[in-house]
Parts: sequence; C-alpha cells; structure tokens
Amino acid sequence: MNFFSPFVYFLFFLFALIYSSVGLGGGSAYVALMSFSGVPHKFLPSTSLFLNVLTSFIAFSNYRVHIDFKNRFKFLTLLYLLSLSGVYIGTKIKVERELFMRILGFVLILLSVISIFENFIKKLKFRIKISIVPFFGFVAGIIAGLLGIGGGILVSSVLIFSGTPEKEIPGILSIFVLINSFFGFIFHFIRGNVDFSLILPLTFFVITGSILGSFLGSYKLKPIYVKKILNLIILSFGVKILWESIL
Repeated sequence: MNFFSPFVYFLFFLFALIYSSVGLGGGSAYVALMSFSGVPHKFLPSTSLFLNVLTSFIAFSNYRVHIDFKNRFKFLTLLYLLSLSGVYIGTKIKVERELFMRILGFVLILLSVISIFENFIKKLKFRIKISIVPFFGFVAGIIAGLLGIGGGILVSSVLIFSGTPEKEIPGILSIFVLINSFFGFIFHFIRGNVDFSLILPLTFFVITGSILGSFLGSYKLKPIYVKKILNLIILSFGVKILWESIL
C-alpha cells in the first residue's frame, strides 16, 4: 500500500537536503510526514531510522575531516556508547498509538523550538562541562529508539553549551545520528517492526537530497532561511499531532 503522494516524496527530498546540510538526519521531519500520511505507528521508528542512516552517512562523509578524533576519543566513545544504550532501551518500550503520538508531538515541539533558537543559544555565555554531554546523548538515544528521531538537535545544543568548536559539531552529530539510527533500525528489525515496502520507495529521494545537502553544507552554502521555515513547519506538525492526540 502506497501512503505517499508525489508532493510528500518531494518533501522527503527537501527535508533530507536541509538537515544533511548541517549534519543532521532529519528523523523528526520523516516521522511527522509519515504520521500524517497514515503510516502505522509500529513502523514509524524503523522507517525513519533507516532514512536517518542514509542521510547521516552521507553527511559524515563530508564532515569527518573536521572532527578531532585524537583529542576527543574518550569523549566520543562515551557519548556514542551511552546513546547506543539509550537506543536499545527505547526500542524495547511499547506504547499504544495514542500515547506514541502524544510523545511524538511533544518531542517535535521541543526539538523545533531548540532549533529555531539555535543562533540565540550560541550567543549565551552559559557553559557546561563537556563530561555531561554523553548523558544527554543517552536521553537522545532513548528518543531515537522509541520515536525514530535521531536526537541530533538536542545534542547539538548541549555541544554548543560545552564550548565545542562549531566546525566540529556537524561531524560529531553525523556519527551520533548514524550510530543511533543504524542500531535502532537493527533492534526494530529483530523485533519485526520493519516494513520494507515503506522504506524502499523513499530511499531514492532521501539519498538524492542528502548528497546535495551535505555537499552544499560542506562548502558553507547552508540554506539557513529555508531551515528556519522547515523548523516552523515541524513545530506546526508537533502542535497538530499533540493537539489531535489529546482530543
């Protein structure tokens, strides 16, 4: 059964382009689009996570040169291991569609607001110890496993507060989303929560958008204003999903 119109396929391409340009997977957009298209909530996380793998892998191929692996090895190892533990826990949580949609709506609102005020966050002088960041990664991992959202936006803000150089953040996030999404998909596959008839038609549009977006982003041609508009769209998606799940 085909849940998507040609316009929705275009939106998948557009979201992949925008989010990959800043090293993110776009899972929040994918889940929102699928939920409005009537996709059973059982398959939402796995489909989104698979698409996140494609987007984040392509983004990583462009941003990996900016990561200081030598000096950040211990930090990155802890961040990714804790996030992976969160993903495993998230995939084991079973909720009914109504509760799933309430959680999804709230998380979409939260992440979109964080992203909208990202530039304001960068200007704040508030700082946290970088050793705290992996624990936020654990929370983001649970979100990824439960909802199919990579959690990169949340970790991005925490990295900013930790004083991480801005040029490194997209690379760190691309690995973060890649690991969470890959293993989250595997965990869901083992539990029988995967429908390849949903995944395969979307693959071409997401790969194409990701290649173009990560290329533009790596050359500093980030579509900032388009990203802001898309964040407002995600915010409206979250409000609509939360409102309809409460009524």
